[in-house]
Amino acid sequence: MQKVFWMETERALGEEVRAEVVAFNLAPELTEAVARDQLLSADRHMKLSEVPALEAIVDRLHDALKPEDLDRVRSGDLAPLNEQVRDPALRAAVAHELKNEGDLGQSGEVGPWADLARAQHRAAELGQRERAVERDTGHEL
Repeated sequence: MQKVFWMETERALGEEVRAEVVAFNLAPELTEAVARDQLLSADRHMKLSEVPALEAIVDRLHDALKPEDLDRVRSGDLAPLNEQVRDPALRAAVAHELKNEGDLGQSGEVGPWADLARAQHRAAELGQRERAVERDTGHEL
């Protein structure tokens, strides 16, 4: 009898945890970091719509953006996404997904977008290095 009680309690707690996880909302910065990581580690021939974190961003933007802003994005204007998606490579991938959602014939493979994310990351690193302060104490060993 006690074993049945524990099993029922465990099942009920599991259902509560699942419901909480589904309702859990990650911060946009964390979602972007996860999406960038998934984009960079995905197979090059995988479709963008199969990258879960990227799709989460697209779904969030569907709810957050006004219809006229969605129309602007679909027509090629990325300005409405500037405040919503900070990473330029992810912003371009999200815009591509928003633009081509209804077009099932569009090829939205990960490869070019992963290359763009890598190039953007490298450029950001180089920019950080150029801005880094080099301290020259004038002493040589």
